[in-house]
Amino acid sequence: MALLGWTTSFAQIFEFGMRGGVNATDVRVNEIFTLNFDSIVSYASEGNRGGFHIGAYTRFKLLGLQLQPELLLTRINGAFDYQEIIQGQTTNLVQEYTATRIDVPILAGMQLGPVRGLLGPVASLTLSSTMPNVDRENWYYGFQAGVGLDLWRLTMDLRYEGSLMNVTKGVNIYGRQFDFDARVSQVIFAVGYRILPGSKKSKK
Repeated sequence: MALLGWTTSFAQIFEFGMRGGVNATDVRVNEIFTLNFDSIVSYASEGNRGGFHIGAYTRFKLLGLQLQPELLLTRINGAFDYQEIIQGQTTNLVQEYTATRIDVPILAGMQLGPVRGLLGPVASLTLSSTMPNVDRENWYYGFQAGVGLDLWRLTMDLRYEGSLMNVTKGVNIYGRQFDFDARVSQVIFAVGYRILPGSKKSKK
């Protein structure tokens, strides 16, 4: 009986499930580099690109408060407007790239009925990146904030993610290294499915 009571109590405060969704990513960049008196290279943001994520979440609930750690595999896509003026010759390109990373959000919030509010930090580990000539940070940190809705065993979130730090170490332009400030932001929509606790069985 004591074990049954402990299991029931734990089920009331703990959830585990899977989640996945889509994201619209924007890389905020506005950099101009002077190579010499007649050579300039510039980078600027090009707009949002779509991506996705998939992973697992846990949720601890007590007195209307929640703590929600997650482990996610995220694919982001982005682009820069690249322009170089070299000895009077102008070249304009859109440089697209993809990055794969592990995201670990740890979000706190409150629940009112089926509606949740969420806010907390997120740590990201870059696994791979095709960002041209740019040396990315392996680990970087940001924040997420948003709202969620729980219906039956489904959970839906709409979040904004912002950067708390530069995601790059620098950029290499014609063999010269420059500081390069790039900040990643995302709008994220996700749908999850609660696995634990399972559905309550009716007593016969």
